[in-house]
Amino acid sequence: MNYNKILYISPNGFWGGAEKFVLENLLLHQRSGLFTPVVLFLNNGPIAEETKKLGIPTYILPFPLRMRNPFSFIRALGFILKIIRSENIELVHSTMSYAHLLGAPAAYLSKIPEVWFQHGPVGNLWDKVGKFIPSRKILFNSSFLMNQQKFIFGPNHLMDEEVLPLGVDINKNVNFDKGKFVKKDESLLLWVGRISFGKGLHLTIEALGLLKKELPFKMLVVGSPSNEEDEEYFKKLKRRIEELNLTESIEFLGNQKEVSAYYNTADLLIHSAVIPESFGLVVAEGLGHGALVLASIHGGVADFFSHFPGGKNFIYDSFRSDASILLAEKIKMAINYPVDNVLAFKAGASDYIMKEHSHSKMNQELERIYSEILNK
Repeated sequence: MNYNKILYISPNGFWGGAEKFVLENLLLHQRSGLFTPVVLFLNNGPIAEETKKLGIPTYILPFPLRMRNPFSFIRALGFILKIIRSENIELVHSTMSYAHLLGAPAAYLSKIPEVWFQHGPVGNLWDKVGKFIPSRKILFNSSFLMNQQKFIFGPNHLMDEEVLPLGVDINKNVNFDKGKFVKKDESLLLWVGRISFGKGLHLTIEALGLLKKELPFKMLVVGSPSNEEDEEYFKKLKRRIEELNLTESIEFLGNQKEVSAYYNTADLLIHSAVIPESFGLVVAEGLGHGALVLASIHGGVADFFSHFPGGKNFIYDSFRSDASILLAEKIKMAINYPVDNVLAFKAGASDYIMKEHSHSKMNQELERIYSEILNK
């Protein structure tokens, strides 16, 4: 029997790492039966439509939120308080600092606990303000992120802190015919993520421009822009692709509900973030599926590659001024990596991720934390 209703507050209704985490936990709570999930999205999008289809009580803030506008803030706070009362919510889970700024006061006024989950990156204005608004506990998706927040803002004396590594969705039973995208002699490359400057797709494009004449390839890009700034960045990328004569070599697929088939089929997954990623969900997903993965050494990502054979050969420094040249060399190395070594890499990486970052392990830890908070 379900008990203890949890309200998840998500800043966005579009697909992203933090939003995917929210959806996965909603589904895991449904399966475990220990908690009843309810979700509020601060703006509408495809993931909000998905939660409705799954039968999860779903709310969408019915007006644009302007956090700096006191009237807009109070109006949004009132909307959340109504949800808490009508749904008999017993704990609020705020995703990122933006949601925490609303979730914490709403929980306080309702006399219930709030958990603030930080996904990273940290350092913006809302993180700075959020530090001074108490929560029962801050959860971080990696030790790197927790230490980074302490480094930027100093020690936190108002809230308990704990690391909860993300769980990874693995499905090795789906793939597609590579011939749909590549010719016989071409390598199928894959890039997955939000199309934004921080994710560094421009770095991968520059590296591929250097390889155009010596490596036959086709790269699929799974992901899309999520705001106006991203859209402008995307336009610049398209112009650069034309300048490098890569139009026929790079195909944009937009957001895909099911990415497993791409991980399972691609010859190489490329990660090229130019800001430190706290956890690196795409990298973890790729490794868990048994993909060959190249990744930037910065952030929480690098830790994965020390746990299986050959891992350290597949990380590079995306912050260097010659990063595109370095990445081009790494791509050539990966495509020509000895078959036996590739198999050892894939098997070791998949075993490690499935053991340390399974959904069931994450869900058990999260529900343990909720139970401890609610039973105090």
